[in-house]
Amino acid sequence: MDKNKSKELMRTFKSNGSVVIAFIVLFVLLSVFTKDIEAIEIGRIYMKYLLILIFLDNIMDTGGALLRGLNHSWLPMVVTLLGVCVFRIVWVYTYFESHHTLEGLLLSYPVSWIITLTIHYINLFISIMEDFTNNKFKNTNEVLQLLQEEEIPFKFEDKILTNLQQNTPSLVMLIKM
Repeated sequence: MDKNKSKELMRTFKSNGSVVIAFIVLFVLLSVFTKDIEAIEIGRIYMKYLLILIFLDNIMDTGGALLRGLNHSWLPMVVTLLGVCVFRIVWVYTYFESHHTLEGLLLSYPVSWIITLTIHYINLFISIMEDFTNNKFKNTNEVLQLLQEEEIPFKFEDKILTNLQQNTPSLVMLIKM
């Protein structure tokens, strides 16, 4: 890489405001492994797409974990397998074929996370509604009594308890956890 590209890279770091520190640290850390400016630039691109948006992966994993907590273990497994693995293979053979860049490949990560977390939370909502309609929350009154008896940072009023009991027993179960 020539000096102009190196100067352009440094100008990019300077113009990004508060992100400058993170990318300088990243630049230093990457330069421990290589002195090649092109390799460092590729590492910076990876970090831009993966580190900044990694919170989407955490949200996606939380949706699957909530479903498993409601005894629906197969559903999150299949959704994650299809949404993360199969989708990325399809991405490589479709979108990446026409946009043959590193960014085109790395974009598959946040897109697959968004698709999968959306499906997880739709399934979570459906599962909670099905469990509610099938009266799987039979012990709601017991949970409400335990919540009233234990010392918790906030006090429930009778209206709130009645509303919780009638409308959202699954929320009460989550509060208890």
